[in-house]
Amino acid sequence: MKLLRYLTMKVFLLLLLIQPSAANAVLLFTYTSNQLPWQVSYSEGESVEWGNDIAPSFTLSFTAPEQDWTLNKSTNFFMENPAIALTDNYILEQIDIRSLSYGRVTLDQNGKVTGWNLILFLTEYIAPGATPFEKYLYQLTSERIDIVSRYGSNTCNCDSFKKHFYPVYYFPRSNTYMRLVQQDRFYGDSNDPGQWTISRINVAEPPTLGLMVIGLGSLFFYRRKINVNRHKLT
Repeated sequence: MKLLRYLTMKVFLLLLLIQPSAANAVLLFTYTSNQLPWQVSYSEGESVEWGNDIAPSFTLSFTAPEQDWTLNKSTNFFMENPAIALTDNYILEQIDIRSLSYGRVTLDQNGKVTGWNLILFLTEYIAPGATPFEKYLYQLTSERIDIVSRYGSNTCNCDSFKKHFYPVYYFPRSNTYMRLVQQDRFYGDSNDPGQWTISRINVAEPPTLGLMVIGLGSLFFYRRKINVNRHKLT
């Protein structure tokens, strides 16, 4: 009878260990802008026609924990660790999303996007292994992209894309570089919630309860076995 109880407990603990682990879900948010037509460009503050042949776009994605859609009010998700891709004409060498960037998305009770406020400041990432000369060139060009996307009440319901650039010219004879006139190009267009996609991703969790029970159970049976052996010796 004791052996039967022992085997039963072992099987029970083993089932707790190998049971399907519970899964938390995260939501993958992806926003894809329209192609944003050119609006205006400036060279050292004066209006120019540069950039009117290009319509950039961007794609932004980030994850957030799944919430309970039965709430009586909308739920806000805050953008953390986003990933962003730009069209070929505006890909920076390596994108660095500055810490001042910010993002919030509002969902209704059905899990649909009803509003958002995204502000992204992108610069070229200077790798730790870059030489002092390479860092100097990055600083000279001062290339930066600012993206703002807003939708909802009291907003423009629009995307804006600003390209700031200081081109650099090289003089071979003197082996020197000079920064040319500052260029700022602005693009923008309207947006709508249909540009969002939301995917549910299951994230498996280890069966914590099962591990705890199997550990305590093993310790119990181990100590009991020791006590039995001691009684036999006495």
